[in-house]
Amino acid sequence: MFTTVAHPPLPDDYVRLRASVGWPSPDLERCAQALEASAFGVTAYDEAGRAVGMGRAVGDGLYYFLVDVVVEPAAQGRGLGARIMDELSGWASASGAAHVALAADADVAPFYGRWGFVQGPTAYLRLRGHDRSA
Repeated sequence: MFTTVAHPPLPDDYVRLRASVGWPSPDLERCAQALEASAFGVTAYDEAGRAVGMGRAVGDGLYYFLVDVVVEPAAQGRGLGARIMDELSGWASASGAAHVALAADADVAPFYGRWGFVQGPTAYLRLRGHDRSA
């Protein structure tokens, strides 16, 4: 049994969850600052109160980007990612934002289709040298 709470994870949990799926993270202080600036977040906990999943929205009210949607491997396959996305997409829809987007690896992109995310005509671009841990 998992519970979800409408807040971003603690910085230590954030770094641990990202590492569980092979994603790097910047230093803990920088992570804490970013989490504090989140527009919205969801953290999922197991029965023992341990964070096992997360997702968050960043943006300015007109534009939101859904990021850090992660479920640690041991908790995957039980609908937890869908629960996190239900909360994130529900919040994003209610926000009145003009644009809501996310980036996903090609192998998991179809997962997001059930919330209305589709491959658009634009490309996701990164500033060279600024892809080290975000």
